[in-house]
Amino acid sequence: MYKNEGIISKIYDIENRVTKDGREWRKRSVKIEVDDTTSRWPTFHLLELKNEAIDRIESFKVGERVRFYFSLRVRPGSGSWRDKEFQNVELVDIESLSEPSSDDMADIPF
Repeated sequence: MYKNEGIISKIYDIENRVTKDGREWRKRSVKIEVDDTTSRWPTFHLLELKNEAIDRIESFKVGERVRFYFSLRVRPGSGSWRDKEFQNVELVDIESLSEPSSDDMADIPF
C-alpha cells in the first residue's frame, strides 16, 4: 500500500458495468492533484473505487485537501489481449486534511 497527499480535482460519475458472465459491478474514479516538485507540470493520480468502496468518496468535495492510501495491481490480459498487462490503481482509504468551513460548522449545536 502507498500513501500520498493532494487536492481532489475531480470526482467522476458512477459507472455501472457487467462482466462477461453477467455479474453487475460499479466503478467510480477520483482524480487527485499531488505536490510533485520534480515535475514541470501538475501531477495527478487517477484512482479507482469499486462496488462498496465507492461510498468512501461520498463525503468529499472537489478542492478538498486529502491524505490517501492506494494499492497498485498488475493483471495479465486475456483473450486477444493476453500479451498485455493492465495496471489498476485502487483507492484503499482517504481522509480529509482540510479545515472545516464555517458552513460545515453551522450545524454544530455548541
